[in-house]
Amino acid sequence: MTLNNQESDDLILEYESNMTSLQHQVDDVELRLSKIDIRRLEKQEEIKREEVLSLQNDLDDLTEEVTNIEDSCQCIAVLCLKKAQEFMRKLESFDEEEDSKGNSLTGEIRKRQRKLNT
Repeated sequence: MTLNNQESDDLILEYESNMTSLQHQVDDVELRLSKIDIRRLEKQEEIKREEVLSLQNDLDDLTEEVTNIEDSCQCIAVLCLKKAQEFMRKLESFDEEEDSKGNSLTGEIRKRQRKLNT
């Protein structure tokens, strides 16, 4: 099959037109893929922001719990101190009573400690 110049030129133009059309289609597909990638990255970023926010909320809750525990420990420590002071007052009062009877409790305790140490 032989082509004349006009037919050959027409075929070349059609080929070039098809190639241009294909290139436009490829460009469109690449653009759509880029947009999809951008949306995927944005979605990942949004998920990470939500995770960070959730972790921050968890941290805030834990910080509040620790503060509550610290407050409770301070209250317990104050109560223990008051009980210890009350016990010491009772012990001193008891010791004074025993001293007045001639029985020194602290003296007796010291004697026993000396015996244990020797």
